[in-house]
Amino acid sequence: MTKNKRITFNEMDESKTILLAQKISMVLSGGDSLLLSGEIGTGKTFFARSLIQEHISNCGGQIEDIPSPSFTIVQLYDHITPPVWHVDLYRVDCSDELQELGLDEAYYSDIVLIEWPEKLGLYMPKRFLSITFEHEETRHEFRKITLETSGPNWGWLFNTLRPSGSKKKL
Repeated sequence: MTKNKRITFNEMDESKTILLAQKISMVLSGGDSLLLSGEIGTGKTFFARSLIQEHISNCGGQIEDIPSPSFTIVQLYDHITPPVWHVDLYRVDCSDELQELGLDEAYYSDIVLIEWPEKLGLYMPKRFLSITFEHEETRHEFRKITLETSGPNWGWLFNTLRPSGSKKKL
């Protein structure tokens, strides 16, 4: 059984959030799922946009405007390899609606970012990185961002985010 790992970043402003998204983007590969949780306005979509823009750039693509999939539910970037799915489940009422999306196959081959993952129900991926966004208690312009792994093969992530032999965080 694989033990979950967790790391928390405090006092994350916009520039630090972009940097975190870029660092994670550089090491993601097909089969990686990121579950983005937090209240409205805590930075889930901002983080997803930054990560997707970096991934497109790393694949040699032209950086484009990344729309929120709030109304379309899924925004697919299949002109890059591996493809990236940006899924926003805020408007989904029942997990039964998710069967038609094809997430099961995407979990194994593509990069999948899901906002409001608590609505996944039985469609939760077996392996994922949970990223939770919270307002800092005293300074709302800052966020606390917590990453927690579930499933095997996430050790590389923490090596990327923390310099070797250091407890210093991003």
